[in-house]
Amino acid sequence: MKEIFDKLREDIEIPEIVNKKAEDAFEKIYAECKDNTKELEIKNIKPTKRHNLKKMTVVVAAAVMLCAVTTAAAVLKWSQSLSEGMQVSEDQMKNVENSGMNKFVEQSCTDNGITVTAIQSITDNYYTHIAFRVEGFEIEEGKQPDFEEFDITVDGKDDFGISAGFWDGIVSDNNGNLITTDGKPLAKDKDGRTVENYVLDDGTMEYHITLFNHNEEKGKFFGKPIHVELKNLGTVAKAEYFSGIEGNWTFDWTLAGADTTEVYEPDFMLENTGAKVKKIEVSPISIMVEYDFPRQETEEEYMDENGEIGTVTMLEEPPFAKGVKLKDGTVIKYLYSGPGGGGYEDENSDTYSFLLASDRVIDVDEIESILFLKPVDETMKYPKLEFYDVPFLNKK
Repeated sequence: MKEIFDKLREDIEIPEIVNKKAEDAFEKIYAECKDNTKELEIKNIKPTKRHNLKKMTVVVAAAVMLCAVTTAAAVLKWSQSLSEGMQVSEDQMKNVENSGMNKFVEQSCTDNGITVTAIQSITDNYYTHIAFRVEGFEIEEGKQPDFEEFDITVDGKDDFGISAGFWDGIVSDNNGNLITTDGKPLAKDKDGRTVENYVLDDGTMEYHITLFNHNEEKGKFFGKPIHVELKNLGTVAKAEYFSGIEGNWTFDWTLAGADTTEVYEPDFMLENTGAKVKKIEVSPISIMVEYDFPRQETEEEYMDENGEIGTVTMLEEPPFAKGVKLKDGTVIKYLYSGPGGGGYEDENSDTYSFLLASDRVIDVDEIESILFLKPVDETMKYPKLEFYDVPFLNKK
């Protein structure tokens, strides 16, 4: 479901960062962050996968920080949350880098003993994935780390959806089962809760931000300056933030980005659903589907705050794309990782579009067909999940 979140609107003094890049080598660049104290009203504090939105007023005191672009290693490495989290092979890494989607950032900022490094960003027509490394912050076992707030703008604007959270070391297999990155089933604690592993082998953690634009111009993020400000680091449980370390970590760089989509127009009717698949766009990290889908109304029951049952009129949704079948016979049933969503072009249109972020990097040239989930028989206790198999003749 599409998420558009309001963030800080007030003017705030932003630290200046002066970047200098030599043609064949990187130099360290230092930024002086000016002391300032300003009371801000923060609306809709940033959502993670487990956050509810809040409204509160805080006082932010900016400390002196050291922010620099660093390249300690001769070869810039992918972040673990992107390489392992998106199950990327070495060949796929090279392809993503060569395509122009990838940008190694390696910009670090230290405040109150915690160093946060913007590692890299990957950008296609609709999405930008950004990975940050966090060093120096220790949490108790079973706790979930989180930043209290963030402020993100691209080209000075914040008109996009956001999803963010610390990477927990969990991925999906081809059938949609949650597993660890080494293929093992998830461990449970004594209370039966899934054990999430936020701390990497080297003691660091990684924070993952995804930006997306839906029903807007393609390539919205290409070559645009991005500003990211992360504030205060603690833990979160049941949508409540618990303070830990105060800090302000600020980053500025220019996103890369490339149109790597391949497009097919199948004109494929999904049986008796009323939905016809008109166009499919697939990039290594996303799928966009456009349907011809005349509006269909349905009545849904709901329970109000007094326990009374009522009904509401809703619009039916077309079968959504969920996975892919590859030319070698591999079937990946569930690719959706979020964020994403769908909707009509306008209130009078029958053109419906659906956008998903893939949970892994896809070899687009190896796709044979796109899998769309068939309507589920809700009368069955254990409904059988079946798919429409829509050919994808990916030729630009």
